[in-house]
Amino acid sequence: MPQCSCPSTLKATFLSQVLATRIVAVKASLCKLSTATAARACDFHAKLLLIAISSTLKSLLRPHVLNTPDKSPGDRLTEICAKNTDTGETPKGQQVKSS
Repeated sequence: MPQCSCPSTLKATFLSQVLATRIVAVKASLCKLSTATAARACDFHAKLLLIAISSTLKSLLRPHVLNTPDKSPGDRLTEICAKNTDTGETPKGQQVKSS
């Protein structure tokens, strides 16, 4: 297994986030077992959804190359949003590459 060259504090933070997410998932599963705690199960599932959205946005805003960030996080997010990957359309001013 490859070793990460990250500082140990970064590894510990990442590991604690992963474990916290798993604990929330286990709590949600346990609450689903009883009808009395169904509302709490929904709350835990909502929390898992918000954690997923948060980590997705953080990964979009994180520069790929940490040493040479050529664009600000806002510029990167604007560029990603402008791609229109869901609709397949290209933004105005850009031409479609023919293959």
